[in-house]
Amino acid sequence: MQAFAIWVRQVVSHDAPFDRFNAGDDAAIDDSAQRGLEIFTGKGGCFACHFGPNFTDDGFHNVSSSALLDDGSRDDEGRYDVTGREADRGRFQTPTLRHVSRSSPYFHDGSRATLLDVLRHFNEGAASDPNHDPIVGRPLNLNDDDLLDLIAFLRSLRGESVVLWGPKSPLYTQAEVDDLQRNHLPR
Repeated sequence: MQAFAIWVRQVVSHDAPFDRFNAGDDAAIDDSAQRGLEIFTGKGGCFACHFGPNFTDDGFHNVSSSALLDDGSRDDEGRYDVTGREADRGRFQTPTLRHVSRSSPYFHDGSRATLLDVLRHFNEGAASDPNHDPIVGRPLNLNDDDLLDLIAFLRSLRGESVVLWGPKSPLYTQAEVDDLQRNHLPR
């Protein structure tokens, strides 16, 4: 599992307009995306969880995306289902923002259809869950132009698609697979 995690972290498209802008090409992203970058790293607070080359802290946060039911439980308890720790109820892993404009629907359950829906959720405070992460929870007070600028920035994170190829030759011969099934697997 660790080898897989290391491999996945290396799968990054570095040819996004933002990457060219970050390397010094000021014309690589338009003024709207540049304003969105300022909001992202400033008053939007997005950079608290979305940073580094993959724009993720790989952490787990409760951003009130799994609504509480009348009895106080959630349809999906998130990280709690793995750890059993009360503090992990409703926490989900921070996704990468690379190619985010191509990955709808959003949140762990697909409950937000568009980037604007996601940004409105955070703009309103994302504090409907009493166990929400303290990083979120306060209204951001962004206006519609700010939200559109943020979307322009997020679209600048879309680069060339990364194509992953499997092995070029069989990992095992058919005889080895037959032997494994015959002699090593329970019946």
